[in-house]
Amino acid sequence: MTEPPTMIKAHQPDLMVTNARQGELLRSALLSAGVVGCAVLLGATIARGHIYLAVAGGLAAVVPVVVTVKALGPKALRWWVVAGVIAYPFLRYPSRHSQLTFDRVWILGLGGAMCASAAPAIRRSPASRRVAVWIIALAAVLLLRGLTTPVSRNYAIGIALDAGVLPAILFFAARRTVVDQKSWERLLSSLALAGAMLGLVAVAERLLHFQLATLSGGSATPAADVGARVSGPYSTDDALAVSLLMCLAATILWIQLEARVRWRIGALVVMLELAGITFTFFRGAWIGVLVVIIVGVGLRPRRYARLLGTIAMVGVVAGVLLLRAADSSGLSERINNTQNISGRAATYQQAIELFRLHPVFGVGLGQYSVASLQQLPPSSVQGVSAVAFPHDSYLEAMTEGGLLVAIPLFGLTLAAAMMIREYRLRGRARREDVLTGAMITGAALAYFLMSLEEAVITSSTASNAFFWILLGAVAARSDALAADPPPTQAAVAVPAGTAA
Repeated sequence: MTEPPTMIKAHQPDLMVTNARQGELLRSALLSAGVVGCAVLLGATIARGHIYLAVAGGLAAVVPVVVTVKALGPKALRWWVVAGVIAYPFLRYPSRHSQLTFDRVWILGLGGAMCASAAPAIRRSPASRRVAVWIIALAAVLLLRGLTTPVSRNYAIGIALDAGVLPAILFFAARRTVVDQKSWERLLSSLALAGAMLGLVAVAERLLHFQLATLSGGSATPAADVGARVSGPYSTDDALAVSLLMCLAATILWIQLEARVRWRIGALVVMLELAGITFTFFRGAWIGVLVVIIVGVGLRPRRYARLLGTIAMVGVVAGVLLLRAADSSGLSERINNTQNISGRAATYQQAIELFRLHPVFGVGLGQYSVASLQQLPPSSVQGVSAVAFPHDSYLEAMTEGGLLVAIPLFGLTLAAAMMIREYRLRGRARREDVLTGAMITGAALAYFLMSLEEAVITSSTASNAFFWILLGAVAARSDALAADPPPTQAAVAVPAGTAA
């Protein structure tokens, strides 16, 4: 039996919407494939080592990359969050010492697309502007110091890109992209999906005994007490730890915004993220998990009992896990290992001494290991010698970039803390802002703690990307609150002729 004409007409709008969505998805996929192709082409061109060929390849690819990313619009940032996790170890040529990798090309395309588009007419808050000024200053001095480093200049420029230029682009892209609550939640869902994939890869590496680090320009990181430490798709395990911590914070917020609908799938994502962080065997990352959960779930304005209850609950769970860890020789030895703490203390002493020798411009980006061996006598604490890397982002900035780099980095840290504090104060009237304020506070504290334990800021793009995306999105919300502050006190109508 055929349907009446009225029913056929009723189905037509739904069919048109479905076709439009499929067409948009296909268009976005083709555009993304174009960026991937340009990234691989650029990497191969740069790897040939001929300056004229590299310049010609760059000029030939930069326009289509920018046009493609611009055509993707707000989806460009969200798609990179997910695609970057998948493509990071594979879309690079050569696999080691590649200068223009997939993630770098995509982010630089984001920067070009923003420059080619008119800036939105939004009045930025003073706190957001301060962060923007400091991050631009940090990117500029890092790039200057990379260009002026005489030894391993390409490597130094890569550090400048990963630590300053690319995080700055991601910050501004997120600040421009997150225009309302819907776009904010879409970004959070992308970060949650990225966290699930990172956790799944980390678990697979642990159980199936394979690694992708060598495909990402790094090497597998051994640990005498636990065996190989997983790094997921990245070149270093600390990059995986920081990325998972940021994704964990975003996932917890994403769940809380619609807990009744999202808690089941969100719980699965959180378990994958926690498993991935566990297998990095970073004690600093384990502490970061406690910070993210306690602050993200327990921190609320003037609700101290909730915070104390969350601390107690997390403490009980952590205590049980520590007791269970005693049954695992690897985890137990890792928890009780204090030798690397003494080694860190010796390393910090050397870093401070190296900074005293080169206080203004440092020894050059990426040159800490060589300079410490050539210019300083051996150092040890309790019989444990210093290692060849500073294991602290701020000390690394001081020793390799001197005050030229250290001052903008400390200024940026302070400006980010002030913006988060101001946002939490302004956002007390709206539930979404209260939850977001708790999330970004936990994420920032975890990122800061990891920066004190490892040189994550200069490690790779992945070590910085997700945090600066989150901070840029919060900056966008801070700008919106500054432009249209919520009422803090209900207006009281006073009848005419009545004394106030």
